[in-house]
Amino acid sequence: FYLNTKLSLSNLTIVSGEVEVSSITPEITEIQVKSIQQFSASVTGAFDPTGKPVEWSVVGGSSFGTITSDGLYKAPLSVEGETTATVRARSKADPSKFKETSFKIIPEISVSVSPQTAHVQLGGAVQFEAIVTGADDISVTWYVNDIQGGNSTVGTIDSNGLYTTPSGLYSTPVTVKAKSNEDSSKSDTAEVTIIGTTTTTTTTTTTSTTTTTIAISMVFGKV
Repeated sequence: FYLNTKLSLSNLTIVSGEVEVSSITPEITEIQVKSIQQFSASVTGAFDPTGKPVEWSVVGGSSFGTITSDGLYKAPLSVEGETTATVRARSKADPSKFKETSFKIIPEISVSVSPQTAHVQLGGAVQFEAIVTGADDISVTWYVNDIQGGNSTVGTIDSNGLYTTPSGLYSTPVTVKAKSNEDSSKSDTAEVTIIGTTTTTTTTTTTSTTTTTIAISMVFGKV
């Protein structure tokens, strides 16, 4: 009896000792949304001829990002606030052995101004607020009609977002803008309508003419 058998080593993992996933590199602390990062894992005690000794996964599912079989991680398009993701590399030779690395997913920087519209009497003021998310520096620079801080013609705005209308009439509306100091490409705007009231008083003088008729009676008699 003769059995002709061919043994393929292409998918054979050779174990030479205790298997351990020793490291995942690089070690990162954070990543921006929409970004990618290539990871690699080191495995001891086993040799995989495919060059892929681990199976990659993202703990918690695709809402925390995705990763390919080659270890290419893709961050999600967006997250609600600062989120922590965990990538896991599990040994193919011994699935009980794995290594994890965790990092923060930083949201995209965004600026939101409120209120979005305002109506202000001429000579009045209105307070605006700017909320910056996804940035370490949450401060903004204020503009009026793209003029930093505004001026006497379009109105002024201070570093705290207090807009004061000009003293004279101006063609409205004007645009108030808050621009992120960390990323100047990120901004938001609001529209201000200036209500200017002018009163024109017209005085009409009426001259009355009174005609008085005096009747004179003349009596003629005989002399």
